Amino acid sequence: GTLILEDSEINLTRNNYSDYEYPITAIYNKNGILTTNNNEISIEETTETGLSNKKVSLAGITNNGGTTTLTGDTITIKNGKNAYGIQTTSGSIAMQSGTIDVNSQTAYGIFIDNATVTLGIKDGSGLKTADMSTSNPEVRAIGSTAGIGVKNNNGTFYFYDGKLIGNTYAKPETAQEIETGFEARYFLVHSDETITEVPF
Repeated sequence: GTLILEDSEINLTRNNYSDYEYPITAIYNKNGILTTNNNEISIEETTETGLSNKKVSLAGITNNGGTTTLTGDTITIKNGKNAYGIQTTSGSIAMQSGTIDVNSQTAYGIFIDNATVTLGIKDGSGLKTADMSTSNPEVRAIGSTAGIGVKNNNGTFYFYDGKLIGNTYAKPETAQEIETGFEARYFLVHSDETITEVPF
């Protein structure tokens, strides 16, 4: 099926005293066509003193065989064991603009597994005046154990615009394609509350 989601808010909260220990995702696209515009998506796992901490995996958007296009969305995830701004196991995702901010035990801004992810929009001119952004989309992942901006596991990653931030590492080892002239630009890695510039 096809779903267009615009100007909406999705807020999920999970308490640590819950017996529900399965992964939680705000939006799950299985073999469909999903288009999102200017939405706010947030998931938070809260803790309560004196109760066992049953942290689970959290994901803003999970794409399984579908085609997902995001424009201007804000995805925020706090806490959890493993947390993913976007998790895609097959199919394709295009994030044209927007923000992903993940803070958890192990944080992934975008996790690619046998899928295709495109960040930004290809200009293709190769000119210094090309319309390329080094700030939007922004993908940020800060974890107490590990924070990984983009993790690419046997997938395809096209990087045309934006900024990747992670306190372990921000970017995958390679991208299938980078905007011509974009290679000299710098992207940020957050480490111990300091900012270090690292070239792609």
